[in-house]
Amino acid sequence: QCLSTSKSCAAVARAVALRVTLGLHPCSEATGAYCKARAKLPVALLSRLATPSGDELERHAPKEWQWKGRRVLLGDGTTLSGPDTPANQAAYPQHTNQKRGLGFPLIRVVVLLGFATGALVGAAIGPAKGKEAGEMALLRELLDRFQAGDVFVADRAYCSYWLVAALPARGVDVAIRLHQSRHDDFGAGTRRGDDDHVVTWTRPARPGWMDKATYHATPKAVTVREVRFRVERPGYRTREIIVATTRTDATAYTREDLAQLYHHRWRVELSIRDIKQTLAMDV
Repeated sequence: QCLSTSKSCAAVARAVALRVTLGLHPCSEATGAYCKARAKLPVALLSRLATPSGDELERHAPKEWQWKGRRVLLGDGTTLSGPDTPANQAAYPQHTNQKRGLGFPLIRVVVLLGFATGALVGAAIGPAKGKEAGEMALLRELLDRFQAGDVFVADRAYCSYWLVAALPARGVDVAIRLHQSRHDDFGAGTRRGDDDHVVTWTRPARPGWMDKATYHATPKAVTVREVRFRVERPGYRTREIIVATTRTDATAYTREDLAQLYHHRWRVELSIRDIKQTLAMDV
């Protein structure tokens, strides 16, 4: 129904046609009950239906579509606006830059998309402002969507000690752009090659959202490999990018391998745009 350009409940007519084709007794052509039931579908149910489908698509993708035979999940966030109703405003407050009554409810979404197919593997939804409304908070809701052997690729907004410590404990590697607030010194650590070294990150102070038990269960230090490469495009200023990864083996995973992997991170931006346009999700 979402993919149909028709705004009517065309799914009922299609269900009738399918049942007749299968030799079954046709159901009623009335759409009233269907439309009422559709409006009551909970988000959690839709998520449980959608994400296993994404898992299956990724699992059946040709090996050559994968990265070194591993499932790669690309993570990123986006925002959507909703109908301006009191209930939506209460759950998803509008942007503070807009005067009350002149803005729309703002919804934040964080997604995990498969590298091989672009399929949705995980999604968390919440308000765009307020306590624990950031992308990292929503990503923490998706940790169970990762499988041992996965590789998580994301931009610097996700460069967190807590994430880099939590995912390897699940058998998941990360390749995340280094956050600008984290100091880099390629003269320190263990050198793996040009612009390539292994360093130790130490556990920071406990954040407010984390309970004491979780904090003390988190390793006091993690080993991270940092690789630096330059992106050059004709007519544009050369950009220097540093990627932090838990893959410390420079032979199996070269600096060039990691640069190429992070280069493909841009796919998640395009895939989110495709999903929003296809499903008419501007509002």
